Amino acid sequence: MNFKQCPAKFEFYYNDEGYWNYGTSDDKSNMDTWRGNEFHDFAETFFDKIKGLEPEEWTKQFEPHEDEIVQKYIDWFVSTEIERYNDLKSLDKLDFFNPLANELKITMEDEIDRTGHVDRIDLMPNGDICIVEYKAGKSYDMTNIDRVTSMNSEIGWYVNILNAIEHYPDKKITHWKVINPRLEKIWMNKISPISLKTVEKIYADMVNRIKKGLKFEKKTGTLCYYCPYLQKCDPFWEEEVELNFDQ
Repeated sequence: MNFKQCPAKFEFYYNDEGYWNYGTSDDKSNMDTWRGNEFHDFAETFFDKIKGLEPEEWTKQFEPHEDEIVQKYIDWFVSTEIERYNDLKSLDKLDFFNPLANELKITMEDEIDRTGHVDRIDLMPNGDICIVEYKAGKSYDMTNIDRVTSMNSEIGWYVNILNAIEHYPDKKITHWKVINPRLEKIWMNKISPISLKTVEKIYADMVNRIKKGLKFEKKTGTLCYYCPYLQKCDPFWEEEVELNFDQ
């Protein structure tokens, strides 16, 4: 959730007419970001292209990627989905393999409209919903408690919107999953009720700041390097990051 991670970054997002197009650039000036985008593009079309096919046919539906590292991400991801497919098949639950949604854009009318972009939504065999996020950055390591807290907030934002607009009125959203092809790890956690309440408090603070014209705090750190608004925000950010580290 951008507002919690960096209020200033949220402000840039909020005023960016190209918000929905974030992450779609072919710019290779930052290869980590580009590779993450390329992996997202592959994952978005993956399930449509393999529908009705057995796993041994899956890789034949895709051209090899130009980038060796992206191809490594893809190969690992496909191997995990084959494993999931076979597990569901052994349980006679293959109806639950394909996602309910891919790259779902959600909007909720409020004092200030809430928006979100969910990578994937899975229906689990017990009938509950799992929100799936693809994170190709090395910082997205869910063994780090701070990163889990941040993910709980991001997922909580989506959950509150989906529940409020009754996108899945007859189902419960109970879990989230992070798939990281760079670290070759998958984590799955239960949705935190505390996080859902915290998200509402954060939203209330955000609305209050906008209404009163208060300043949006800038949180500098190494992740600033990946921010699309870096130069607009602070062209001298490297000096500030070094200062924070020294302290």
